[in-house]
Formats: sequence, structure tokens, C-alpha cells
Amino acid sequence: MIAVSHPTGSMAPRILTISEDETVPQGGDIRLVCCAIGSPPPTYSWFRHANGRLSPVGNSIRISVSDQVLIIRRAQLSDGGIWTCRAHNQYGEQRRDARLKVRSRLVVSVHPQLHIANSGSSVTFNCSVDGGEARVRWLHDGVPVGGGERVLRIHGVVRAHRGMYQCFAERDLDSAQAAAELRLGDTAPELHYTFIEQALHPGPALALHCSASGSPSPRFTWLLDMQVVEEHNTQQRSISQFMSPNGDVVSYLNITSVRPEDGGRYTCRAHNTRGAVEHSTRLNVYGPPSIRNIGPVRVVAGVNTTIYCPYSGFPISDIRWQRGGIDVGSTGRALSGSGGELLLWPAEPADAGVYSCRVNAPSGQYAQKDVQIFVRNPPKIAGFQFPADLVEGSSIQVLCGITSGDKPVYFSWLKDGQHIPSNLQVQEKSLDEFSFLIFSHVTSKHSGDYTCVASNTAAEVNHTARLAVKVAPSWVYEPQDVSALLGTQILIHCVTKGYPEPRITWMKAHGVGSSADFRPLNRVELPLSVLTNGSLSGVATRGHEGRYMCRADNAVGRGLSKIVTVSVNGRLY
Repeated sequence: MIAVSHPTGSMAPRILTISEDETVPQGGDIRLVCCAIGSPPPTYSWFRHANGRLSPVGNSIRISVSDQVLIIRRAQLSDGGIWTCRAHNQYGEQRRDARLKVRSRLVVSVHPQLHIANSGSSVTFNCSVDGGEARVRWLHDGVPVGGGERVLRIHGVVRAHRGMYQCFAERDLDSAQAAAELRLGDTAPELHYTFIEQALHPGPALALHCSASGSPSPRFTWLLDMQVVEEHNTQQRSISQFMSPNGDVVSYLNITSVRPEDGGRYTCRAHNTRGAVEHSTRLNVYGPPSIRNIGPVRVVAGVNTTIYCPYSGFPISDIRWQRGGIDVGSTGRALSGSGGELLLWPAEPADAGVYSCRVNAPSGQYAQKDVQIFVRNPPKIAGFQFPADLVEGSSIQVLCGITSGDKPVYFSWLKDGQHIPSNLQVQEKSLDEFSFLIFSHVTSKHSGDYTCVASNTAAEVNHTARLAVKVAPSWVYEPQDVSALLGTQILIHCVTKGYPEPRITWMKAHGVGSSADFRPLNRVELPLSVLTNGSLSGVATRGHEGRYMCRADNAVGRGLSKIVTVSVNGRLY
């Protein structure tokens, strides 16, 4: 209670002070105070502005009046607006307005809350913030990531990306956060330990080892000068593989007694169904130069290719590549790298032929062998696309053809990365250099990404185009009449589907009967929120009563509309 000294004699009330502009967070408590003088002391009344009318304020569960003080508990957004204090006695009255703003509570959600992603894929987390404008920031396991955008995109998912992602929304003194988790599904292997280049004298034992992670658990293959080691297995060479306590796969290549012929370029390759990763470096063993047998090498035109000479021996003074008795690099395009490798950057059809590798030792000893190189031409797909403005019932066909590439070429088609389901009744017809995809009657089920895959002995290539079938709006949840208690939540469903996604518009009737005029909602006069799915939500007040129209339109067909009635019933206390 606020003490006010009142004058003696007779005097009409005069309001000295009132809570003119107050702000309360949603869910908080607030007191609006009105102080007046007068003789005799004035009596106070409080009123609420609603739809251009003044309604007296009575005591309820959340709102109570105690003389000069109006108490609002657990403030709701609908409590915002103008409240009027009236001070009166037998000599007159005075009224003044108090303005209350209810600051909406920040509510944050992240979708999806759990994302299971395969390695190499792209992931998107969406941060939704209700309650007004707010700054947004992201954390990954407590470390800031991204910028201030509400959409966090992660491209090329790897092991380091897994963990918890938090979206923080901040506004003045308010803040809220929500979290989501990124788990790894199938992931390509990642190497965590590899061996180094070294030079050894013959005799000692040697163990080369690599470790990798991935899902499914990777397997290791060891190669010596790009030939699988098992093909050269001897009693003194063995390979082991096991799972470490932290879940990594560890593989060892063990040599019981190193010999000069064990020298060469060793590779550990970890592979699973998601991909492969490898590490290569040389093991040098002192001894005379020697070159292993070199089978035909097949390379792909247009691809940078490095060919290593499979030699052993150490030390080596130089390595030379020749073609037709002439050093590579003197004529033509092929080059010899700093480590003696043959560089075809990129390989071209003219690079095909017989090359010779010669390895020289400082002692004057040398070794030399020929290698046959074949250059294969991969297929090249001519781009294609589906017609725009397709509606249900259309008949179309699309042609995937190649402009170059070695024959034969084999074609296949995918929809959204999978074989096209038979129930879609899509026909595929392939010729030597073309493949047709035929749709006799498209529906919304045919929409998606279609990929033409062309392969030959050189490579597999693909081209993807999107088929979008326009579909008129239809109801998912049709609006229905709603009856709600005063102060409770109103929810009017209006959920549709179609392509493009229908645009939802809400209107309210002004006037009565057939002459009623439907106008767009004024959310200032009538606090209501349109949810992301198109439904209408708010806290029931008397002003919400009436007829509403939901319209859904996407420029396909006539669109949808439905008129519903909202009734608000008083509450008993």
C-alpha cells in the first residue's frame, strides 16, 4: 500500500502518478500503480482497453486489484496494451492510462535434434527463435562455430564434426538455448597414424604400421610399388590387423629380416564401403639397383597421373624415363618428377605407348625395364534437364547421351540416389550412345532428382537433373470450428500440401452475414501467430470471437479456402 497525504476540505481526485510505460517478461509478475489525491480520499477502479471498449477489471486467478495497485501474475502476451486507472469521489473523477508491454519469452529449438550423417555428406541444422528479434550464435562441443546465421551448414562431414551443437539466442538480458547432436553413420576411413621414410642396412627386423577409423570398421591392404603385398609374400613377411581400445583399426606389416629386394614404395590403404584412404612412402635398403616386373599400366584421359618406377636398391644417383630412346621431358608433354616419377598431368590419348625406366647407382650399376601405358577415354555426358511447369498427368521423356568416350558404354538410372522403384512405372531404353527415360503419366510421386550413370572401362560419370511436378494444394489438416475458454490457448489447424509449397493466408470477417468483409489479420489489434505449418495460434480473448478464413494457394489450380467460427467462453472462478 502506498501512503498518500490527502488535503482537507473538498476536492475532486487528481492523479499524481501512474505506471505509464511498463515492460514485463512473458511469465513474469508486474504491479501497475496509480496514486491520486482528493478529499475525501478517492476510490480506485481499473479498466482494460479491448476492441475500442473499456471493460472493468475484476479479480481472477492471475489478475487482482487492491486499491491503487493492479497485480498481474504470470503475464501473457495478451496482457499487453492499455490499462486505465479511475480515481473518483463525490466531487469528480480523473482517468489516466498505463501502457504495459509484455516481452515475449525467447524460445529456441534446433531441428533436427538428432542428425545421423554419413561421411562426406552435407548437414543442415536450423535454429528457430520465437519471441522476437534476437542475436544467434552456435557452439560445437562448447567451441564457437559458424557465424550469426540461424542455419548452420556442415559440408563434407568427417569424424571431427560429430558431437553436440548448441544454438544460443540472446536479447538484452534474455537468453535461451537448444541443442542437437550430430552422430556419424557410415563414414569413410581416416588415417590417424602412418609410417615414415627410412633407409636401412640389410638384416634387422622391421615393422611398418598404420591405424585408421571408420564405419563400418575399415580393412587394410598393403602394397609394394602398387602391387598387393600378399602376392609377394615370403616366409619372412606377415600382415596383422586388430582393433585398438579406442576403436581404431591397427595394421602391421612385419619383415623378419630386411633384404635389398624389400626396398620400394610401400602403401597402407584403409577401405570400407564408404571409401578408401591411403599413405605411401619409400623404404630404402642398401644394395644394388633392381626393378621389379612392370605390368601394363592403364590410365584415364584427363586425369593427372603419376607413375612410379618400382625399383629397389640404395643409394640411387638418378632415375630416368625414356620413350623411343629419348629422355622424357626433352620432347612431348610427359615430364619426370623430382623423385624420378613419370608425370602425365593430365594424361592424354597421345601419351599411350612404351616407356623405359632406368635406375642408376653411384657405383655405375644400373637396372632398366619397359612399361606399356594405355590411355582410356571416359564417357562425357551431354547435359539434360526436365521441362519446367510440369503438372500431374503430363507425359515426358528425357534423353541422356554421351559426346565422347571409349565404347562400349553402359547406362543406368537412379532416383534420389537409389534404383528407380518399379511401382513408378518409368521405362528405361538404352542404345549404344543414348539412354531414354520415359514417363507416361507423371504424378507428385515422380518428383525428385534423377541421375544418369554412364560407365566404360575408363570411368563412371553421371549427370543429375531435378523433376518437379506441380501439384495443387490439398488438405493435410482442414480447418474446423473452434471453441475455447477465455485465457486458454486457441489452435486453428490449416495444414496443406502441394508443390510449390502453398502460401497460407489468414483473414477475419468484419461485419455480419453475407455482407461480411474478410480482411487480413491485424496482429497488433488481435495478437495471433501463424505457425510454420500454417496453423493459427493465440491466447483466447473476447476479441478473438468471429469468423476466420484460411486460404492456401501455390498458383496451381484454384487453391483452397475454408471459413471457420471461433467462440470464446467465459471462465468461472
